[in-house]
Amino acid sequence: MKRGTKPHHNPKSKSTAILKHLVSGKALTSVDAFKDFYTTRLSAVIKNFRDLGYKIESNYKPNSKLAIYSMNPNDDGINVKLWDERYHQSQSVKAKGVK
Repeated sequence: MKRGTKPHHNPKSKSTAILKHLVSGKALTSVDAFKDFYTTRLSAVIKNFRDLGYKIESNYKPNSKLAIYSMNPNDDGINVKLWDERYHQSQSVKAKGVK
């Protein structure tokens, strides 16, 4: 990311589709991400979201190494607030024609 710029979400990216899925309260595994979003590096996408401040939980079924990612609905609204700020910022940047 360039210095002095705020992160925003490209509405057409796979990452934004994954984030939209999580913000809506749904859980996601790497198998689901591959089938639904054609991405093979879900853990890297999740790490990027966490670096941006999103609170994403990782849970595991007994005897499994497959993570189930979800957002805690009791997070005081921080995830939805971040989503609203960044997603709407990307919409205004797009409207202005800034790349």
